[in-house]
Amino acid sequence: MFDLDARLPDGENEGRRFLAGFQDPIMSKERFSNFEFDLSAGRHADSGRWVPYLEIRDYSEDHEAGEVIFPRQPIAEDDVFDSEQAAIDEARRFAMAHVSSGEF
Repeated sequence: MFDLDARLPDGENEGRRFLAGFQDPIMSKERFSNFEFDLSAGRHADSGRWVPYLEIRDYSEDHEAGEVIFPRQPIAEDDVFDSEQAAIDEARRFAMAHVSSGEF
């Protein structure tokens, strides 16, 4: 298990109940245009199923180098996946959809 208090900023308790019971996630970094996606999947200790996590950093001239614009969080709390790869693919799909739409 990872230490939730070390990962959540002060006062941010949302997701604490959801994250309890997860093993350390496995991470992958990918670049798309000026963005870096930190894709990861955490395996739930009870069910053994995988939950996608995402953090997005912006490396454009408009932002400080590597500024976090989407803090690391689970992106599909209601959807869990049978494989780590499927969860990471969902994190990638989510990131690409939001970046391509101009949301970030």
